[in-house]
Amino acid sequence: MGREFIREQIPIFLERRDAFSVVWGVFGGTLVLILLGNGVCAGVTLRKSYAADSGWMVITTGWALAVLCGVLVAQAFGSSGLT
Repeated sequence: MGREFIREQIPIFLERRDAFSVVWGVFGGTLVLILLGNGVCAGVTLRKSYAADSGWMVITTGWALAVLCGVLVAQAFGSSGLT
């Protein structure tokens, strides 16, 4: 009962490790990386945002978290990392 039940709950795209899932993993990870990284840069440079003029430390931390989230998304799809 245990393994069969868990295997039924896993979506098919997370179970297979073929070239198609690797492509989607790299695409999704890069998409998350760019969206979060550009979002933190836009927040710091726009004058009427809450993060206006907060400095280079916020940008560096935001990009570090963007890289982490991008790698985690790529790993969820079975990719070995970002390119």
